[in-house]
Amino acid sequence: MSRAPLSRIDTGWPLLLAGLALVAAVVLIPAWDELERVRFERDKLLAMDAQGRERIRRQARYLAALERGDEALVRSLALDQMRLVPAGRSAVLEPPPPGPVDIYAQLEPPPRTLTAPVPADSALARLARRDRVRPWLLGLGALMVLVGVVVGSGGVRR
Repeated sequence: MSRAPLSRIDTGWPLLLAGLALVAAVVLIPAWDELERVRFERDKLLAMDAQGRERIRRQARYLAALERGDEALVRSLALDQMRLVPAGRSAVLEPPPPGPVDIYAQLEPPPRTLTAPVPADSALARLARRDRVRPWLLGLGALMVLVGVVVGSGGVRR
């Protein structure tokens, strides 16, 4: 049993695969960037929603203490309104920060920080993002696929 010579290996496959990879990259890179941008916007909105819920929870706790007539809260609120808050006291239920007492700052939850996604920085990614270059890359990839199919099938038969 003899082996097939190396020249019988189909030479169209490398071009076909490279062309498919190029077309896939040119289509998927901008789509991936858009997906990352939308995910970041979603996360930002979810963080704003969570902060709003926390704000409502803190204000509801403060209002409940005020409605039940929490003596220490009412006294410290009155003293704060007259700018006579004693040292070590606060108008809200949490321990006061150092410095002047600010009721609204203590009712406001701390802001959440999100980092924006950083897009991939490669030569192919930069080219795939450019609107004037993208059609040329798609055409080149399609041409590579076509040549790979033609060469791989043995060429045009006469």
